[in-house]
Amino acid sequence: MQNIIRTVLTERGYQPISCNIPSISLYIMNTDDETTQVIVTIDETQGGYFSLKQFQHISWKIRDFLKEKELYHCLFMYLLISEDDTSADRLFPEFKNFCRIIPSQGAVMAYEDADPAFTPLQRQLESKLAVQASDAYDSASPKAISDYPFMTIVIVAINVIIFLYCDLFSGNSGKIIDWGALGYTEILGHHDWYRFISSMFLHLNGEHIFNNMLVLYFIGAYLENYLGHGKYLLLYFSTGILAGCTSIVYNIMISDPTPSIGASGAVFGIVGGLIVAILQNRKKRQDISLRRLFFMIFLSLYNGFTSQGVDNAAHIGGCISGILLCILLTLHRTEKGRQIHDQS
Repeated sequence: MQNIIRTVLTERGYQPISCNIPSISLYIMNTDDETTQVIVTIDETQGGYFSLKQFQHISWKIRDFLKEKELYHCLFMYLLISEDDTSADRLFPEFKNFCRIIPSQGAVMAYEDADPAFTPLQRQLESKLAVQASDAYDSASPKAISDYPFMTIVIVAINVIIFLYCDLFSGNSGKIIDWGALGYTEILGHHDWYRFISSMFLHLNGEHIFNNMLVLYFIGAYLENYLGHGKYLLLYFSTGILAGCTSIVYNIMISDPTPSIGASGAVFGIVGGLIVAILQNRKKRQDISLRRLFFMIFLSLYNGFTSQGVDNAAHIGGCISGILLCILLTLHRTEKGRQIHDQS
């Protein structure tokens, strides 16, 4: 990636300047109007991450260096090379005069407030990266299964298979639900701990499973791509179990021994995780807006509170635990900037 950027910049007349800061490259070009265009590349693909304070310190060092060279009228453009979706928020909170390059996608994300003097450079970079991405795609093997949200698909499939077996092919569907439903009598009295998991895969009727699986498929696929398969699976089952615990505690408080079934606790855990994912990327365009997501949560909770037989405690517990667990699972995204020492 650095070789491509260097080629484009030298073709456009930029001169590389030796820089002793790892992951930072510097290029300058004098223009006809006595202005010096300065390009600073920040490469985070090699494992080094800067905090905002560290990056600002480096920027001032670069400016001091340019003043020593008697270059006083400088126009800066920063090229951030990073796969981390939080990198722009971390280093450029005001989103001015920079663009982010995503090597794996061969993409250049330019922002509207960037100086138009650098527009030709941005277009040439986009063109070069598009060619590279096309060549990589042509030579690549078919898309691996790890690129798909297969955990979500597997969970939906298991739910549907169990429902069909219980509802259509088993003559003892009621007994099977009794064996797997979650209630405080079964947990505290009989110590049937497996019910925390089994209850997540049982549904009352076709409408029940359709609503849960529809939300899970679309929202779950998004969150799985954001978290990765392992963390997504951990969040799904953990929030489902915590939703069950919330339900049991609440039912003990109101002395209601009625057992519950359904994946909605875990589904609301996915919704809670998605809230965190969108908030962490709030300055970028998303397929699902936060306003629509909150509206969907409100409608789901409202439907639960106004309907009979809905375990709202599990919904609330799942959503809250999903928010908290997703924050814990994504701490590394906000802590990467602390992984290196301040450089002077």
